[in-house]
Amino acid sequence: MKKTSFIFILGIIAVLAIGSYTGYLFYTRASVTADLKKADKVSTDYKEKVLDFENKRVIDAITAKKVVNDLKLGGFVKWSQVIKNIRNTIPKRSGEPLIEVLTYSGSFGSDISMNAKTKPGAEDSYGDVAEVIKAFDESENGMFQNTFVPSISSNVTDKGQDVLTFLVSTKYVGGVVSDSISR
Repeated sequence: MKKTSFIFILGIIAVLAIGSYTGYLFYTRASVTADLKKADKVSTDYKEKVLDFENKRVIDAITAKKVVNDLKLGGFVKWSQVIKNIRNTIPKRSGEPLIEVLTYSGSFGSDISMNAKTKPGAEDSYGDVAEVIKAFDESENGMFQNTFVPSISSNVTDKGQDVLTFLVSTKYVGGVVSDSISR
């Protein structure tokens, strides 16, 4: 009887050892699986970033090629002429422009942004801004298109006069102003 109980206890210990080892293996497997999923996610994120970077490089290369081709064809926008056209397009009241353009910003794609302000103490500053938009949209030969004002802010001068500052965005479609590059 003593031998049976010793073998029985030895069997229970063996079953417990095997069960513990099996549990340890399942835990390790789950941990490795979780680590693998994390590694796959990091790898996927990295691949997406590389793809985005490569796409950006391709787009930049295409844009650069277009710029070079346009320059080879000899056509470019003469911005001094564009600014002259802008000044001629700004509506006037009593010979004075309704607004003062503070800054100009142009891009190769002929998009133009202007930071401007109304005259201090104007009777209808918002109406003046509307007249500017209308003047650009109805410009001579459709030179400017898609004119809009994305932001306006109201300010007061040191003398207590109301002034609006705003951004005017438009697209210059007057075309190529000069056909050759001075060398």
